[in-house]
Amino acid sequence: VRRGDVRVFDEEGRLVSEVNGAQLRYLDLARDAAPVVDVGDWLYDLAWREIRPADGNTTPRQWVVLADAADLVLADKLVACMQRDGSEGTLISGHAIDAVPVSAGIIDLRGLSAREPSWDSPDRPGTASAFVELVRAVADGPAAAPIWTVTRGVHAIGSAPSATAVWQSPLWGLGRTLAVEHPELYGGLVDLDPDSPDDEMAESLWRHVAAPGQEDQVALRAGRRLGARLERKYSAPHESLQLRSD
Repeated sequence: VRRGDVRVFDEEGRLVSEVNGAQLRYLDLARDAAPVVDVGDWLYDLAWREIRPADGNTTPRQWVVLADAADLVLADKLVACMQRDGSEGTLISGHAIDAVPVSAGIIDLRGLSAREPSWDSPDRPGTASAFVELVRAVADGPAAAPIWTVTRGVHAIGSAPSATAVWQSPLWGLGRTLAVEHPELYGGLVDLDPDSPDDEMAESLWRHVAAPGQEDQVALRAGRRLGARLERKYSAPHESLQLRSD
């Protein structure tokens, strides 16, 4: 058996993947033998674990906040947090993405008000289409900029979970795809607390985006910062599937 730690670095020398305590061994099996398979070992869950704030500020000093009319209060407070800390923040209302400055970091709040299916219309693209349109515009530009996609209440977290923003969830799928297809444009995904006031959420969101460290999938809940973790799911034998009422 060979044991060790495996670390994968990209061309810039940045750590992109890590496996600690890996064990490797050759299987010497008879021709008619087969390993015993425990299906329970195949099951994993997405868990949210509290994480510490990162040290330092590693983000651009120029930012653009994209927001619809329903979320202008939160957007204004977010821009105020940026300016307080010496960064330049610009608020762009609606879908005027042509006005995004080159190389500015982008925080997209436009999906926050999605509470029902949002179909495309001539004057307003749907939630998913607006995201794709933004990525295309930035990808065709002269310089890459990190795009942070923000939702509110997508993830059910806590002892009595209840997701309140199901129609925003496609943004998490699209954001994870962006991380693979255009890592140079990907900043991260943040799910805000649906029960916290705008001033607290603006402060928490800016604190994370300003110094994200290695955390690119985060939920903010009641002043706590929770990171997404894939963990082994232990279930009782023959446990039946239970569906939530919602």
